[in-house]
Amino acid sequence: ISEMQEYTKVIQKYTSVVNPELYLDLQGNKLRIGQLEQDLQLTAGKMITLKLRSYSSTIEVPIPHQQIFQQAATGDHLCLQDAGIKLQIVEVQSSSILAKILEGGRLRSRAGINLLGREIPIYQPSMIQTEQVRQSQVLDIRCLALSYVRCERDLRVLKELCQNIDYFPRLIAKIEH
Repeated sequence: ISEMQEYTKVIQKYTSVVNPELYLDLQGNKLRIGQLEQDLQLTAGKMITLKLRSYSSTIEVPIPHQQIFQQAATGDHLCLQDAGIKLQIVEVQSSSILAKILEGGRLRSRAGINLLGREIPIYQPSMIQTEQVRQSQVLDIRCLALSYVRCERDLRVLKELCQNIDYFPRLIAKIEH
């Protein structure tokens, strides 16, 4: 028996509603920086370089998302770590970005990154999410919520996944930026 089936049975056992309307929250694809060898202390007013890579052992910030380098432009703002750290882009190259630190703080590995004002479609269901959608159909879960929706395309991809297996739940876009 799957974990989802176990949770569903527990919820149904302890609710007074005969057929409760259950929601499944799918993780979605949050943009994150790569792995840092150690946390970085970023100081307002200083400059920082972001590099297209998944790991960094230096004071450069690893960004494993080519889409950011393709979409970014001079003057754009980047928010890191749930907007706790704010940067302004000074220069963009194909695999590096030079930015001024507007609001500093301690940057940790895998912190969220958001390029303000830019639509960066990235959602592709993982094998785990695809299996969760299939199990949701079997368990009669009527609503799917997708986290970190960035654009209409993200929801369209999920809708097509559901339609391909003749499953038509209500879809909810979670806007978390």
